[in-house]
Amino acid sequence: MTFHPRRLPILRPLASGLLGAALLAAAPSPSSLIPGQPVEREMAAGQSQVFQMELPAQGAWRIAVEQRGLDVVLEISGPDGKRLAAVDSPLDRQGPETALLEPVAAGLYRVEVRAREPGAPAGRYEIRIDELPSMSEADRHRVAAERAVTRAGVRYLEGTPEARRQAIAEHRQALEEWRAIGDRPQEARSLYALAVLARLVNDTRQALAWGQEVLPLWQARGDRLWEGATWNEIGLDRWLLGESAEGKAAFEKALALQRQSGDRYGEGVALSNLCLMDLSRGELRAGLACYDRALPVLH
Repeated sequence: MTFHPRRLPILRPLASGLLGAALLAAAPSPSSLIPGQPVEREMAAGQSQVFQMELPAQGAWRIAVEQRGLDVVLEISGPDGKRLAAVDSPLDRQGPETALLEPVAAGLYRVEVRAREPGAPAGRYEIRIDELPSMSEADRHRVAAERAVTRAGVRYLEGTPEARRQAIAEHRQALEEWRAIGDRPQEARSLYALAVLARLVNDTRQALAWGQEVLPLWQARGDRLWEGATWNEIGLDRWLLGESAEGKAAFEKALALQRQSGDRYGEGVALSNLCLMDLSRGELRAGLACYDRALPVLH
């Protein structure tokens, strides 16, 4: 598609009335977001930031928010003000939140990025929009995968056991599409999401299988952060299955990798799981001492 200046998606903070004008006056001048040019923002707990983009009544647009120490919900509304989708994923405070938007009417589309955890520390995120091509067979697989990931994000945010099972079905569909085009990073993302979701619906054996399946994908990429996060999931699965020695070993691997990656929150999660394991085994002194080390990392 050839872009025309009047059709470029533009994101800018919304404001209304005197309060909106005052907020804009106090804030830095907003940047426009155009395809392929990300914008980075900082956000504190309990805050939300609203953007607006003008789109034609055609095409498929991928809106992505890369979380950097901040767990966010991504919500999209149409020109008529009706909510089109609100998505979240089990990736916690790192990684992408994405939504596929296929406009049926031209106009201004509203995007809200909302910090999900009220008591969490401030973090950063990067937002971008890209038009997805749809000419080739690979393009069609990619769009289908993004549709499934979006539906999974909607279901996960609902939070019920049945909604989570539906999210699993959607991620399995996305996984097939990613594999059809050999997109290994997105395959890893869906496998990790499946591992977390399976544990949340008490399908622990399947969660462990998916966790073990995604490990070599992270290792091949040299991605210590997500390898560490996966070892933490494997530790939880082993523990739930009564395999405490294997669970502790997995948590220790997770802790080492998260320290190497510099992910303080992930380090704190792995360490707190080791603490809980000590307490569950009746090792109260060791467990409490462990928590003394974990608390400064988590906050």
